[in-house]
Amino acid sequence: MNTAEIDRFASAARTFITWAESPASSDAHAEALAARRYIVALIAAAIALPDATGTVEAPDIPDDEFRRMFQRFGALPFNYYSECFNPMIVPGEEPVTADLADDLADIWRDVKGGLLLYDSGEAESAAWHWSSNYSFHWGHHATAALYALQSWFSSSGDDHATEQSID
Repeated sequence: MNTAEIDRFASAARTFITWAESPASSDAHAEALAARRYIVALIAAAIALPDATGTVEAPDIPDDEFRRMFQRFGALPFNYYSECFNPMIVPGEEPVTADLADDLADIWRDVKGGLLLYDSGEAESAAWHWSSNYSFHWGHHATAALYALQSWFSSSGDDHATEQSID
């Protein structure tokens, strides 16, 4: 199996995890820019992952670590936004309230589990974990969070926000 795309995802995952596990900046705008950048990188890398078969399960991430991440993501400039779960239903369903901190913490948990597999030498199982979880869980959180962040930038008059301010 060609592992270049798996290695690319692992790099994007490591960058996201490093940011997520670092202390939050007091600059909520910079946190939103970073979140957008890292989510886009994860999505792009996820859709390029090769088909893989996992034989090793990812380790469970303890709930207290998830709660710590959820609290850390409270540093973003907003938490709640409206979302409809299935945009393919027309006319649309009634929107629900979604939570950006929960989205990011869920992404962190799914991506972290795969990174632990990858770092233990189980690259193919990691790829399967990332890809399958992208399809049925964290991909929804990532795309919803990305749309919410983009909407926030647009509504705040910062729809041309650049990434240079977080480099």
